[in-house]
Amino acid sequence: MSTTIPPELLKSLRVRQNLSQGDLERKAAENKTPVSLSTIKRLEDKKRARHTVMPRVLKALAAALNVDEGELTGNKVSPRSKDTRHLGSFVPVKDKIDRQTDLSFQAVEAIYGISRSAQIAMAPLFSALLAESSLKWRKDRLVEIGTIAGRLDNLRGDNLLLNGAFSRTWEAEKLEQWSIEAKDVLGHRAIERLDEDFPEDVFGLEHNHDGGHERGWACKSPFKRFLQDLASRFDSSPIEIDGANSADEYMPDGLTEYRIGEALIDEICANSRWARIAIEFGHAAIKDIPSELLGKDKVEERREFLKSRISEADRIAHVRANLELNNKLRAEQPLAFDEDDREPIEITPELLERALKRLNKNDVSDRGDEQ
Repeated sequence: MSTTIPPELLKSLRVRQNLSQGDLERKAAENKTPVSLSTIKRLEDKKRARHTVMPRVLKALAAALNVDEGELTGNKVSPRSKDTRHLGSFVPVKDKIDRQTDLSFQAVEAIYGISRSAQIAMAPLFSALLAESSLKWRKDRLVEIGTIAGRLDNLRGDNLLLNGAFSRTWEAEKLEQWSIEAKDVLGHRAIERLDEDFPEDVFGLEHNHDGGHERGWACKSPFKRFLQDLASRFDSSPIEIDGANSADEYMPDGLTEYRIGEALIDEICANSRWARIAIEFGHAAIKDIPSELLGKDKVEERREFLKSRISEADRIAHVRANLELNNKLRAEQPLAFDEDDREPIEITPELLERALKRLNKNDVSDRGDEQ
C-alpha cells in the first residue's frame, strides 16, 4: 500500500535541519533503509502537488528526518511547526464536508487532473478570483441599469405613480453600489442594511411565499446568481449549479448547491445501484478504479469491481438505513402515504434479507440513481 508526500513539505523538513539531499540519502542509509538520491530529488520535484511513496520509503525518510510519518505526509502538525509559526509549515484543515463535495473533489481530479491537495491549496485563490469577478459582474450590470434608469427618469415626468416606483429603484441602485464598494460579495451586509432602512420590506425580498420567513441571502445571493450565469456560458460543461428549484435546497451562508461531473459518475456506475452506492458513500474512490476498467467496453467488469468494494455488513447496514428513513418519513409526513401504509415497519432480520435480495436482483436500473 502506498501513500503520498507533498514536495514542499519534504524539502522544508530537510532544510530546517540543514541537510542537503545527499545528507538525507546518507542518513537514510545509516538507518539501514536506503533511499536513493534520485528518489529524494523526484519526491521534492514541485511539478506535482504530491508524490506517491511506498511505506518503506516513508518510514525511512521519517526516521532520517527524525519526524513522525504523519508530519511527512502532512496529516499531522509537529510541535515545532506550532512554535515557529513558519509559513512553510503544514497545518490540518479542521472542517467537515458532505459526501457530495467529496465526490466533487474526486470528479475535478478525474476530469481536469487537479489533485485533491492542489484543489484545497488553491481554494483561497479560486475564491478570491471568483469574488472579484462577481463584483465586476455586478458593477457592469449596475452601469447598464444606470443607463436605462436615466432614460426612465426622462420619461416618467410628473407621474406620481411612476415617481413612487422609480424611487424604490433608485434606492436599490444606491444600495447595490454601496454593497459592491464594500466588497459585500454574498450580499449579507446589503440585506442587513435593507432590514434597517426598509423594515416594512417594500422590496419583497425576504418572505418565502410558501409560508416561511428567510433572510434574503438564504434564497439567492448576488454571488450565487453570478455563479449560475458563469456556469451557463460553457457548452457541455460538467458543472451544474443549483439545478433544483426546491426552496429548501440552499446553503445557509449564501453560496449554492452544486454538482460536478454528474455525467462522469453516471458513466462510471453504468446504472448500477450498488456501484453508485460504492462511489457516493465512500466505499470506493474514482481513483481506486483500475484504468483498464474505465473503457466503454468494460461496463460489467467496472460494475462488479465497485460492487465488490461493499462488504456484506455494509450492504445490510445500507438497507437498514433506508428502511429506518422510510419509517421516519411515515412518522413525519403521514399524509404522503396511504392510510394502510402509515404504520412503521418492523425491521426484522427476515425483512432485511428480503430487501437485500430484491436490491441485488434489481441492481441495474434505467436510471443511475440509487432508489
